[in-house]
Amino acid sequence: MAMDPVCGMQVDEAAPKGGSHLHGGKTYYFCSAYCHDHFAAKPEDYQSSPDPVDGSLQPRDGAAAAEWHDGRAWFFSSSANRDRFMAAPQDYGAAPLEPVDAGPCPVAPA
Repeated sequence: MAMDPVCGMQVDEAAPKGGSHLHGGKTYYFCSAYCHDHFAAKPEDYQSSPDPVDGSLQPRDGAAAAEWHDGRAWFFSSSANRDRFMAAPQDYGAAPLEPVDAGPCPVAPA
């Protein structure tokens, strides 16, 4: 499984619903055409993000964990950091947690 660098969803590399994109000699995989097109337009925006818990820079397509919250994808160096963040996201500059149904890509329009 690969991680979509736009939304953080897990993607089957053998059958990515959004296809793949080669950038800088590396292949990226996507959950939807929407995420693919956003990445293809500005791949430099989707290379890495800081873990909001420990500040370490995480590769958006290979972070240890990711979570969609407060209208964006968050990337983490560990599952423990994701759990800390999700327990109190407001402590890390995000809105308080509201329950959501894990379904299709949270970024792509329905």
